[in-house]
Amino acid sequence: MLPLALKKIFLYISPINYFFGEYNAGLQYMLNSDWVFDVNAAYIYEYEGSPADQFYTDVLNIDKILYQGPSLRVGAISLYPSGINPLRTDYNELELLYRYLWYTEVDFIDDPDSGKVFNISENMHVAGLSWIAGYEFVKSNNFKLDCYLGFGIQMRFSDITVNSYGYDFDSDMYVLNDHNNATRLVPMLNAGVHIGVFTGKSIAKE
Repeated sequence: MLPLALKKIFLYISPINYFFGEYNAGLQYMLNSDWVFDVNAAYIYEYEGSPADQFYTDVLNIDKILYQGPSLRVGAISLYPSGINPLRTDYNELELLYRYLWYTEVDFIDDPDSGKVFNISENMHVAGLSWIAGYEFVKSNNFKLDCYLGFGIQMRFSDITVNSYGYDFDSDMYVLNDHNNATRLVPMLNAGVHIGVFTGKSIAKE
């Protein structure tokens, strides 16, 4: 096979994530013909009435807590010809995730019959580790489109403040300012597409 000159830097977005309020942009840097360094920065803003909020409410029939905050993903990508590995993937990635998310002064109903309401704020640190497999659908010297699927785990560290509580949505009746900490281990699904352009210097790939 003749060597194919690929540019070393791939600038991309994951557009499906925008639907869920994660506004991201990423960069992949080809270290050589076998390994790629990947970094993706995002800001999560899942505002009330957004398409994602409506999806969870109308389709899944659940109330989604609307967090916001920055997110960073860093990964190492191993490139494989699709014919030499059992899953016939074009690449596999090991990815680390960090997020800092929060919401402020949200009312939660403890018991609909009693009308008791807690006004709560929360700050949450998230650390995650994922394995991701990808398939390239369109690739040229200047453009690439691929899809990916992966699984992982994430640890959530939450600092929860109960600002006040009351009855009949009069949440200023009693001021608590009570702090609680919570830790949860949660499975994680990664799925979507990368779309973007190549730039920078070129590297020969067999």
